Amino acid sequence: MRWTAILWLCLALPWPGIPAAAAEGLTPRVRALHVRAGPGTEHPVVDLAVRGDRLDPRERRDGWLLVRNARTRRIGWVRARYLRPLPPPSPPRQSPSTAQSGSQPTGTGRKGTRKAPGLPPRAASRALRPAPAVPESRPHGPPGSFIPLLTLRLHMEPLDAAVLMRKEADDTSTFPARVRLEDGTTARARIAVLGSSSRHVRKRSLLLYLEPGHRWHGQRRIALDGLGTDPSLVREWLAWHLFAALGVPGPRVHYVRLFINGRYQGLYLFTEWVDAELLARRGLASGGRLYQPRDATYCGDLRPPFDARRLQHCWHLPDGKAAREALARLGRSLAAARVETFDAFLATHFHPETVLDWLAVNVLLDDGDTYNKNYFLYREPAGRWAVIPWDYDLSFGRNWDPYLPYPRNLFNDRFQYYYPPESGAANPLKEKTLRNPRLRDWIFRRLRHLLGLHREPGAPAYGWFTPAAMQRRLDRLEHTLRRAALADPRLGLTAARWHEALEAIADFTARRRAYLREILDGATPWDPDRATWDPAQAPPPPPLPHHLHRKGRAGPGEEETLLTAPGWGLVVAGLALTEGEAPAPVSAELDAGPPAAVPPGQDPEACIRRTWFVTATAPRRTVRARLSFEYLEENAHRHEKGSRVKEPGLRLWAFDGVRWQPMPTRVNTLSNVLRTLGPVRLAPQHMLRFVACSGKTP
Repeated sequence: MRWTAILWLCLALPWPGIPAAAAEGLTPRVRALHVRAGPGTEHPVVDLAVRGDRLDPRERRDGWLLVRNARTRRIGWVRARYLRPLPPPSPPRQSPSTAQSGSQPTGTGRKGTRKAPGLPPRAASRALRPAPAVPESRPHGPPGSFIPLLTLRLHMEPLDAAVLMRKEADDTSTFPARVRLEDGTTARARIAVLGSSSRHVRKRSLLLYLEPGHRWHGQRRIALDGLGTDPSLVREWLAWHLFAALGVPGPRVHYVRLFINGRYQGLYLFTEWVDAELLARRGLASGGRLYQPRDATYCGDLRPPFDARRLQHCWHLPDGKAAREALARLGRSLAAARVETFDAFLATHFHPETVLDWLAVNVLLDDGDTYNKNYFLYREPAGRWAVIPWDYDLSFGRNWDPYLPYPRNLFNDRFQYYYPPESGAANPLKEKTLRNPRLRDWIFRRLRHLLGLHREPGAPAYGWFTPAAMQRRLDRLEHTLRRAALADPRLGLTAARWHEALEAIADFTARRRAYLREILDGATPWDPDRATWDPAQAPPPPPLPHHLHRKGRAGPGEEETLLTAPGWGLVVAGLALTEGEAPAPVSAELDAGPPAAVPPGQDPEACIRRTWFVTATAPRRTVRARLSFEYLEENAHRHEKGSRVKEPGLRLWAFDGVRWQPMPTRVNTLSNVLRTLGPVRLAPQHMLRFVACSGKTP
């Protein structure tokens, strides 16, 4: 009895380092605070404390407090710096009607609905809020536009569901859930946050493990990409459908609307789990072993050394010493293989089409976020290897910025289309394939086929990467996903912003196609023997030219003619003649650097550091055309924006030699493309000068 009294006396005294008011209880300084099983972020989350909860301290250790949450009655550890003394309760305010009839019973609200005591109104209703209206997946839009949407319904404890979407990036804990299967029955599952860098965005990717004996759409492991790193929501879908069209072994993907406890959680991309069973269904020999580079170490590049310690550090390896030694033998064989005979090496050790199509698609989509991670190797029992692609959110122009801190270096609005075919991390499999003349010729034939430049007999997906085909694909996706995407509670998309992101995909397609065509035709030199250039590493590549010039013929119609500079492959200007006009010769130039002259009243620092010049070169013929120009924003050190540029307010100005004229302009701030809203009159042999500024029009 005496020891019990001493214990209660100790708990009642103020704790060292804790405000004296803590004897009356503490509460989070922030809206919500994780409560963990131990004093450290490596321990799983066991509770969620919200602002206003009373937390009674029990113990202090290394900046953490053991507390008891009076609302949930759970005990766990929280960071002490996120706590403050609980303010004294305010005296109740009674309305006249309350004073006459008495207060409402505790725990009920209007019409007797349940309330969570101690929670702020917004947090209290979050777990009990009804689901927003989300459309069923019915066909709508033009014929052929429908892409099926799956629906996945889960049931979880409300607190677990709230914690799941707020877990810290390094939290690997799981929660129980029940999954509704296709036949209407339910199965038990565990759910966790999936991914590496994507854990830092507001909308997390998720992974469900169904109990043995149950599957959802053929899968026991359900991987749901939250699409929180891609404002267009379509990059991964497009990449996987291209691989499927080429017959490359790999996962199939489907869009999914996720509901937890009846509440709509948003649009996800369901990606089949990559394992030996899946790859056997895709035509590879069953019973093989799967190897995956570790995403966080950036060293799964098949380069030496191949000792056990480095292999364990760089790869997720199958169990057993023999599996590790097989990868080491492959690495040593790659290092010893000669470029001149690498086509024979590839045919002996690999399924060569898996390597060649992987490289061709990476070149096409400008995906350099691989070669040291973001792919799998599959070894069949007979010893042949296959490459399995993975992770294409940093493609279609999205760019890593090495000058920004993590994770902003990944999640930004940087854009480019002009990285050469060898860009990306060093990897002997990539480098020796591109340097071997026969293998390089195969990849270039495949690229011409996909770009719609020359058909390969018997090859699939001809013209897959043309602007017209891509636009039709984007229209289908926009019609199908629009309502579910805009209702997503965590993405916060607006219709205008999403349309801009989809248009950036189309802009990339047209410009990447023009750039690669210059390389394939030999107009822009490319040396496969030069050292691999990794755009993720500083210092920056050599500077771009200060002056570019291109003559060409502009044609009518919706698809604009892009004038690319010989030797560089960069777009100088885009023109689309008005309907009914015959093709016309034109000339376009650009000067990089601060404009030599700007319109009256415009701040030079609010202007793009480029000047464009366009001329109709046919004598005695006036041309009317819609124009487009682009500016550079590759990374924080390599861009052409003045220090006071406000991108949404950019407007083109035209100077005819006498006066400046503002042009109605539409700007895509993701692809950095400026477009005139109407046709511009180009007089014969008369040059127009253009600049872009974001100052107010006088």
